[in-house]
Amino acid sequence: MSSAAFAVVAELACVFVVATALGWLCRRLVGIPVLGELVGGALLGPTLVGDRDPAVVRWFSGAHAGPTSVFALVGTLAATLLVGVTALELNLRAVRRDRHAVVRIAVAALAVPGLLGIVAALALPAAVRGHPSHEAGFVVFVGVALGVSALPVAAITLKQLGLFRRRIGRLILSAAAIDDVVGWLLLAVLTAVVARAGATALPVTLLGVVVLILVPVIGRRPTTALLARVVERPPGWSILVALVAIAVPALIAKYSGVELPIGAMAGGVLLSLCPDLPAPARRLLARVATGICGPLFLGIAGMHLDARVFREPVVLVSGVVLLLLAGAGKVVGGYVGARSAGVNRRTALATGAGLNARGMVEILIASIGLKAGLLTEAMYSILVGIAVLTSVITPILLRLILPDEVVVQTTDVEPEPRADAGSVTHAG
Repeated sequence: MSSAAFAVVAELACVFVVATALGWLCRRLVGIPVLGELVGGALLGPTLVGDRDPAVVRWFSGAHAGPTSVFALVGTLAATLLVGVTALELNLRAVRRDRHAVVRIAVAALAVPGLLGIVAALALPAAVRGHPSHEAGFVVFVGVALGVSALPVAAITLKQLGLFRRRIGRLILSAAAIDDVVGWLLLAVLTAVVARAGATALPVTLLGVVVLILVPVIGRRPTTALLARVVERPPGWSILVALVAIAVPALIAKYSGVELPIGAMAGGVLLSLCPDLPAPARRLLARVATGICGPLFLGIAGMHLDARVFREPVVLVSGVVLLLLAGAGKVVGGYVGARSAGVNRRTALATGAGLNARGMVEILIASIGLKAGLLTEAMYSILVGIAVLTSVITPILLRLILPDEVVVQTTDVEPEPRADAGSVTHAG
């Protein structure tokens, strides 16, 4: 192995070890491993070192222009598998049980914070705004970023509080699933149009998005048949089918001008509709996503986080305002949507609070926005901060709103085989 290749492997190993160790510590202390994994990456980035190149690159290779393209590639691949496996949590069948309430909750919980985000983006100071040529894209992007919810965070929070299999849990998870799907589709079109910067490419992008929407419908029968043929074989065969089901839509997305993780989500939704993916294969995929892809992606994402930007009062104030709008908008939207469907006041308020966490989804979106040139590093840091803080606040709000119903789990919540509601993957 050449010295350059060894340096890259050593750098990635360092990111993985530090992120995993701090993630484990934060899981033990506050139950939110995503916080530790992000902090682990931030410790290796510019926040402490004060240099724009990742500190770990300089430690191992001694170069000020380290292989950041390798880091970006590994981060993208980790995010792709992470999103694909996370999408296994989507249980579209559950939406039918409370479909009227779920749809109203999902629409209101996406629209209210989304519109607040758009209004706020128009008023943000120049220090946190995107490039002037991407003004419209930046405004819409902030609206989408504030409107989404994090399905994995919601799922694991509900399990930790003993609410996962109750109606409140079904309402929150189903609405979060709809908001995530709509948010990713909007993001797909937006980033593709900005990246291609031309109207002639828009039909290709829209065609790709339509194909991704149809993937779960068209691919369900052949994927189920293929899984049925290999179900009696070792789990490796089922895992291979699952990886192909995630990879094919991801490649379709890539060649349509859409980000890989967005295509992977379509593949994950497809697999969530296939009953013949064995439990051992689901558990192994969940462990790989949680134990390897999560720390790698979040560690690399954390290396882009420069907390020094919050020294500027205008950035700090902008971040606080956006955090308040994101939190209040999601709670109010969820409450209004639930109340319009006849849900009682306390359950409606808890529904809005449960949808408040952004977690890994927001970080993924922020990373895509930074890569597409829609976000400044100041805005990226603000969105990552919102993702972490809303994930911390959500279980606290649920405990305050439902003190008689919450049963806090004292042990770690591990991914489980998907029964009715799917398998929980990553707490962020």
